[in-house]
Amino acid sequence: MKKRHHNSNENPISTLYKMLEYKRPAGSKTMHEFINRWIKPLGAKPDKANNWIVRVGKNSRVLWSSHTDSVHSSGGMQKIVINGDKIKLAKNETSNCLGADCATGVWIMREMILAGTTSKLIITNTSNQTYRDWETDRKSVV
Repeated sequence: MKKRHHNSNENPISTLYKMLEYKRPAGSKTMHEFINRWIKPLGAKPDKANNWIVRVGKNSRVLWSSHTDSVHSSGGMQKIVINGDKIKLAKNETSNCLGADCATGVWIMREMILAGTTSKLIITNTSNQTYRDWETDRKSVV
């Protein structure tokens, strides 16, 4: 994979801000929109379990992992604000969480891919029941 550079108009923090606007319960329409907008364009390819894989460089011995969903109770978009050095939900937003887990992980991996950092990156599909139970704290998964 060739090293890619950011579009000169693309501010990485602005990208993170936009990614955090997605409320992404496992398997939701919004989670799939998030994948289509932020993960597929990086050249990510799904494996048999629908995990998104990107290899940067040859013979990488480093693996990074993040996941596609968040613990939001419903899908859709949410309003967030930047206040100084903090990103938080807008004052009148009714969302149950910011969703930084794992939008921040996907954002970091996206930045690594765009910078050409040699590694193997896996963005896991958390639509299966085991991950959903873990993410929603319904069961303990070891």
